[in-house]
Amino acid sequence: MQFLLLASGILFWAGSTSSQSTTAVVYRDANAVIYMNPRIDKDRTKWIYSLYSRSWAHVRRHYGNFQNNEGGRLKGVFQATAGEGGMATGVNSGNAEIYMDISPGGVQAGNLYDKPGSNNRRPNQDLLFDFQVGAISRIIEEGNNGMRGSPAAGVWGSKGWTQIAIFDIFMNTGYRAEAEQWRRSKLNEPVDAATAKNQVYWLRDWWSPIYDKYGRTALLGRFFKLVAENWPKESGNQYKGTMNVGQFVHFFSGAARTCLKEQAEFALGWEQEDEDSFQKAKEDFPNITY
Repeated sequence: MQFLLLASGILFWAGSTSSQSTTAVVYRDANAVIYMNPRIDKDRTKWIYSLYSRSWAHVRRHYGNFQNNEGGRLKGVFQATAGEGGMATGVNSGNAEIYMDISPGGVQAGNLYDKPGSNNRRPNQDLLFDFQVGAISRIIEEGNNGMRGSPAAGVWGSKGWTQIAIFDIFMNTGYRAEAEQWRRSKLNEPVDAATAKNQVYWLRDWWSPIYDKYGRTALLGRFFKLVAENWPKESGNQYKGTMNVGQFVHFFSGAARTCLKEQAEFALGWEQEDEDSFQKAKEDFPNITY
């Protein structure tokens, strides 16, 4: 999404000529800035401020710097141009920006207005709430440590990382009930993956066994830091290419500070080409030790 800065605290969505696409800052602190269209009821969406700020404080502690024109703050932009009952969403990982366009009088606005966990929670509200944290997890994946891209996406695909990232954010920002609900819903959900097992139970077979044992968020942060320090770049801060299974296991072993090959064999499957790529990764990236 493209936004034009019109004045202090005012954004205009460049994809629309409607005055309804103008937003203004409704909240700003050291971690987050929220732009919102005046047609959206700000008094009923204040829970978003806390979610964004607490989540981003956690992210910044463990995943390095993020670059944008808001001083590295997480930016949320809430528009009001969607048709009745509609909703559009987007994420700009490079700018740490989350975009949502809703119909102010539609059902999605009602879901947005009711704070998650309230007694009048609607069935679709969980999805709307999870989207916010899922968007943050994508920004972590593609913009951590000031970098651009996701080398590990070659192994965990589009959902493998999200399964643990959303759980981790919930657990560390006061949403423990949501964390457990998320864990229960995803524990036995397979995800397509480019591994010996075409479908991987990431949360059950990979993340859960190593998360608590090797440092929780610190483990995840160390992985991305090792990638930022050692993975090839095309130029500047843009990563070059994606990992194979052997490289992925080598880097995560470095983050765990112990060899995770046995866990990978169980969770991902293991073929001769994985063994070969694992041994080659040790040669290609000798600074990663365990």
